[in-house]
Amino acid sequence: MVLKREAVYSFQVDRSQWEFTTNYDGKTLLLQGLPRQAIPEDIERFLSGCQYDPSSIQLFYRQGFPDPIRMATVSFPSRAQAMNAFIAKNRGFCLNNQISVRVLQ
Repeated sequence: MVLKREAVYSFQVDRSQWEFTTNYDGKTLLLQGLPRQAIPEDIERFLSGCQYDPSSIQLFYRQGFPDPIRMATVSFPSRAQAMNAFIAKNRGFCLNNQISVRVLQ
């Protein structure tokens, strides 16, 4: 009886290949409670004084009762800048609506 040795290869798999959730790594803010008529320029005005990537602004709706809730995500270059924006802008106003800001992990 002859035993053959087979090579065992170890591959490192990137998390994005098996996990469907997005890793925001504390560098992205979620803005909740935006007015329905808000546009990206309104978000830029709301975040004035903060360092962020203007091209990363994504506006969307989440199902709510009785009306959908307008939300946006915004990416920052670092965790520290995202946290500074959170501290400075949480409970601020955009078009007369109070905005809740959260840091996404």
